Amino acid sequence: MKVVGLAAIVMACAGCSKPAPSASALDDRQAALNAIADRCRMPRSSWKLIDETRVALDVARNTDVAKSTCLLTEFNKSHLPLKLGFIGREYYPDAHP
Repeated sequence: MKVVGLAAIVMACAGCSKPAPSASALDDRQAALNAIADRCRMPRSSWKLIDETRVALDVARNTDVAKSTCLLTEFNKSHLPLKLGFIGREYYPDAHP
């Protein structure tokens, strides 16, 4: 009886840990983000891939609104499995309201 209970616990916990993403999955996501930056004529450094599920968009204060809009539009069209965080102008110490 104890062996069956222990086996059930082991089987249940086997699904608890999420496997780490492969390096190729992260590389694929970064390549997709780079392609978006290239299409919008923005530096690739605009995207900061934080981990396998999160990305931050950090654009310079003086970036043309059309280019920022392009990045966001293309990101949404891509359906990448990433949560997007946006670093706004408030982040910069000399930003004006």
